[in-house]
Amino acid sequence: MAYTSRTMAASPADRVPSTRTADRRQQVLEAALAAITERGVPETRMADIAARAGMSPGHVLYYFRSKAHILAELLQWNEDRFHQVLEADLRRARSARRRLLRAIRASVPSGRGDPHWLLWLEVWAMAPHDRALLENQRLQESRFQELLAVLIREGQASGEFDASIDADEAAARLSAVIDGLAIQVAIGAPQMDGRRMLRLATDEATALLGDGGRESRTGDVRRPHRAPPRRSRYRSATRTRVSRSKL
Repeated sequence: MAYTSRTMAASPADRVPSTRTADRRQQVLEAALAAITERGVPETRMADIAARAGMSPGHVLYYFRSKAHILAELLQWNEDRFHQVLEADLRRARSARRRLLRAIRASVPSGRGDPHWLLWLEVWAMAPHDRALLENQRLQESRFQELLAVLIREGQASGEFDASIDADEAAARLSAVIDGLAIQVAIGAPQMDGRRMLRLATDEATALLGDGGRESRTGDVRRPHRAPPRRSRYRSATRTRVSRSKL
């Protein structure tokens, strides 16, 4: 299955940045993630980002035209990193069920204040008021849902999951469960931590997809596989794709 991605429209110089420019832009994005995680988007000024990046505000504006521009590219950059790591992990799993469990585990926040999920909370809060950011948010969410759908279809083809269910609907439901639980972990909600989230999300996946009896419910989701990895079927669902968006 082929996938397309849309990222923020950029100038010709942005599309093919020099190594120095790319390094500087990443420096700004890392500084922005730290500042937004600590202060939130409304309280984060360009001057705060510049100070963390060791640049002047004018220098930051040379690479990013506004705070909204930084936030949009930060979301893309953050998701690219997440999917790159996840893709490598999926190649080591030997069954669709184990790959799905790895995808769930990868989504569990590290704990209260997890930067990846705090960024998503900020994006969800701002997206209804920014059309371009809303479009990018939807694209990044669909990226993970598409990956889940690929894994579900593989499990259906191998007999691990119920073949009668709608893979896209199941992926949307499972993604929503993961988001809801992850928010609780990331904000430090009482009675919710990473272990409980993993158990609840795994239970939901089992209820949605059925259990063909070929794997245990929890499985060994961390044991390495020493056989040479096959060509990834998930690469197209996890890589940055060509943009058609205004973001």
